[in-house]
Amino acid sequence: MAKKATAVVAKPIAPNLDEVVILAKRQVQLEEQVADAENALKDLKEMLRRVCQEDLPEAMFEAGLKEFVLDSGEKVSVKPDFEIQTLAENREPVYDWLESHGYGGLIKTEVIVSFGKGELTKAQALLNALAKKDLNCNLTRGVHYQTFKAFVGEQTREHKRLPLDLFGVNPINKAKITAPKRKE
Repeated sequence: MAKKATAVVAKPIAPNLDEVVILAKRQVQLEEQVADAENALKDLKEMLRRVCQEDLPEAMFEAGLKEFVLDSGEKVSVKPDFEIQTLAENREPVYDWLESHGYGGLIKTEVIVSFGKGELTKAQALLNALAKKDLNCNLTRGVHYQTFKAFVGEQTREHKRLPLDLFGVNPINKAKITAPKRKE
């Protein structure tokens, strides 16, 4: 006759509450350190932006320099650039301008259809038949930030007039530091 297997149940071990408290306090400390580091990083990024976009370009302009090389080999130059603010407020007027000037191809259009749990059959039917099935559909339009920035840059280099205020474009001068090429 076969022996009957018996299950061994481990007895729950009472947690060491001192260790739990220590770990909870450590988590609180780490969360505070992360918040402090994020704030410090935010401040550093703003200081870098100011030097890169204001202080260094202005000082170079006053010194009559477009570029120079540091004694450590880095090339420093100032180039015209621009910042683009969010298009959220002016989205439709911007899209109207782009379309009326022949640049509507920059605008990407998506139709998003949401299906609920267990509605795979409906999704397949929509894909197969492309029929409206009483579904919650959304049409979204957008221009990718980098695509729009490249478009504005190209048009600016070609001296074409753009409605910069409408586009939320702010021309800036930006210092760029290029590391020296390393010899192998």
